[in-house]
Amino acid sequence: MGAKSTGDFNWEWRTGDPLSTNWTYWEPGEPDGPRIVCMRARAKPGVPMSFFDLGCDTSKINVNCVLCDA
Repeated sequence: MGAKSTGDFNWEWRTGDPLSTNWTYWEPGEPDGPRIVCMRARAKPGVPMSFFDLGCDTSKINVNCVLCDA
């Protein structure tokens, strides 16, 4: 997906540009894990795609994409 966590709620794009925690596409309340490095995307019919952080070893239903840099 082109982004990774650098720790403590700091996210960046693969280009090195910062990804704000105020980014429009984060699900409400996300990112919520200060040391979680996985970004996941969720697509629901009729709803814009949204993104959230979750442990890389956590299985989640309805997850379309996973990026782990653990």
